[in-house]
This record gives sequence, C-alpha cells and structure tokens, in this order.
Amino acid sequence: MKKYFSIGEVSKFKAVSVKSLRYYGQLGILPPAFVDPESGYRYYSSDQLVIVDLIKVCLDLDIPLKNFRSYIEPDGSVDVGKLLQDAETIVSEKEKKLRSSIAFLDTMSRHIMRTNKVREKKDAFVQHIPQRYFLTAPLRANVAEYSEISANYTTLFRQCQSLEIPDCFNQGVLLSRRGASVTAEVFVEIPYPDVPAANLHTIPGGSYSCRVFEDKSWANCLAGLPQKPLIVKELFDLNFDMQIPLVEVQEPVDFIEL
Repeated sequence: MKKYFSIGEVSKFKAVSVKSLRYYGQLGILPPAFVDPESGYRYYSSDQLVIVDLIKVCLDLDIPLKNFRSYIEPDGSVDVGKLLQDAETIVSEKEKKLRSSIAFLDTMSRHIMRTNKVREKKDAFVQHIPQRYFLTAPLRANVAEYSEISANYTTLFRQCQSLEIPDCFNQGVLLSRRGASVTAEVFVEIPYPDVPAANLHTIPGGSYSCRVFEDKSWANCLAGLPQKPLIVKELFDLNFDMQIPLVEVQEPVDFIEL
C-alpha cells in the first residue's frame, strides 16, 4: 500500500478541493502527515483519508468544523465512537424537524384544498368535523381588533415551538356564552392532546353549520351575540390575500358545551 498521498491525490479521491484540505490543516483537524522540506508539498497517510470522510460527515450534519477538534485524542487519533453518537443525535433531531415540516405542509395543503371547495358556497352548509384540540389565549379586545388576535397567534405559535408540537394551520377565535356574557379566545389547532398545557381546549366532534364570509371586518361575520358556541376560523388560499380576509363561522348543530 502506498504510504503517502499528495494533496492533489486526496483532493481527487475524496472530491474535496485542495483549498479545503489546506483549510482543514489550518484548523488543526487534518495536518499533513508529511511535508517535503524542500518542495513544501503536503502528503497524507492512508489513515487520514478516513478522517476526510468524517469531516465531510460533520459538514453534512452542520457540525462546526472547529468542534471537530473535540473528537481528536491527544495521540492524534479520532474518537469515532463519540462522533457517531453525536451524529446520531443530530440526525434524529433533523428527522424530527423534517417530519414536522412535512406534516405542516400536508395540513396546509388540505386546508387550502378545503378553502377552494367552500369559498364559493353562498349559503350555510352542514359538515361533520372530528374532535379537535385548541391551544387558546383570552381575547380581551373586541373581536374586530385584529392586532390583538395576531399578537395572540404569535404567542400560541411560540408555545407550539416550546412544546415541540406542530400546529394544524387552523387558527381563529372561539366564542362561547357564559350566562349573559360572551367570552372570546384566540386559538391555534394542534394535532393531539398529549401536551402539558393548561390552555388546551378539547372541541367535541359533531355536525357543524358552516358559513363562509369574505369581509374586511370579523365583526360583520357575527349576527349578534352567539346563542351557541362559535368557531370563527381563518381560511387561506394560495393567494394569501390579507386585504380580503376569508373566514368561516362554524356553529354546532346540536348544542355542544365547548
């Protein structure tokens, strides 16, 4: 077996630029095994070819190259076991984020498809909706005050992030009558109830009378104070035209205590 490989050969074998190999040497993570004192040419041992592969793995996993030095032992060897353990943790986290992103895109797609189906409906229609789970925040201003609604959305989205759960791309305002008063809560739907959150609200499944409105004022979507609980849900299509917001009011056909 050849004892040493030139920097050009390593560059060719491993599809890594000569400039990058020199940079790895400057960082102290891939010093040449031998430097010709007369020509200054750099040479690498066969063992170091594996280190180049490990460096490429770190780059693929977004592990900063300066952190690679933590895997180098005093004798110059690489603690591959520790590197693999850390890599598995990073890959697991990346997979988790990718699954969350795919789930979000899937729910967004289904939401937009439904919006396209119901936006042209002029009259109320009845639809069975499965049980849902809302994270809620009290709305202290009038329902027409969208600035507070938007601020509460931000708070709830951040809560989803802290709980590491995806939102279902369904959001709006939940109105419920409590005696003579009506309470309003901003909501963001989440896919499951197994979360440690005091503001988790379970919405029973059932038949809902649905109406779609295209109006600049949420208040105009509500004909007086609700006698039954109402879910005022924002609808989005591919245009995301916030100048003409599209909302859907869902009212349980049979009274459901939300």
